[in-house]
Amino acid sequence: MIMASLARILRYPIKSLSAEDLGRVTLVAGRGLPGDRRFALARADMPPLMEPHWLPPEHLLTLARHPRLGQLDSRLDGERLTIRRRGRVVLSTDLGTAYGRSVVSAFFAAFLAGESFGHPRLVEYSKGFGGTPLPRLSLVSAATLSEVGRISGHRLEPAELRVNLVLDDLAPRTEQHWIGKRLHLGNAILRVTDAMDRTVLPELQSSTFGHGHLGVWAEVLTGGEIRLGDEVMEISEERHHPTPRHSERPQG
Repeated sequence: MIMASLARILRYPIKSLSAEDLGRVTLVAGRGLPGDRRFALARADMPPLMEPHWLPPEHLLTLARHPRLGQLDSRLDGERLTIRRRGRVVLSTDLGTAYGRSVVSAFFAAFLAGESFGHPRLVEYSKGFGGTPLPRLSLVSAATLSEVGRISGHRLEPAELRVNLVLDDLAPRTEQHWIGKRLHLGNAILRVTDAMDRTVLPELQSSTFGHGHLGVWAEVLTGGEIRLGDEVMEISEERHHPTPRHSERPQG
């Protein structure tokens, strides 16, 4: 049964900076969205890491604690990071070099003067600095966002929630009933694990909603390509593999 369609794919190459809209991406089993939150800005008072690993948000610069980060538009093309503010390029550097990373550190120390307690360090983790150490995707329906915006009087953008996948053709909050279900999306299979807790949002603190859940988390069970317009379908427990798209079916 077709339940929804994929309207947007959002990736955040650097945690707490702006999103990139993707047309397609190939998911990998047991991982989150490829390249999502690959980089983060560690607080200057964090000891240097001997090896890359996940860090909790309290050790990183986050949009919640540093709302000025929302003024920046960032783009990562390969290893080249470009940051704009009000349409003007304020930083362009290569993250693949020690010098480039030092430039990033100096930039954010100046940009957040008085807030960042020294020079934050750019850190990298291939599995991504998500809100938890579990590599997952976040999903929400466009109708849910519209409903929250209508009731609260504030238009809520997916990037404010750091959402990865936005779905169309759903009634508001339908995704909250998917917990525990397996979904076929494109050539991938996902399992919805739990609700996203967004109690920090003023829009969800009203008794109108009764809870702070908005959107859901999902893990990738079977990897494969997903792209805009793909249908989302619930699959039965006995079905374990997605059906290839017509153009990708095995040929004689």
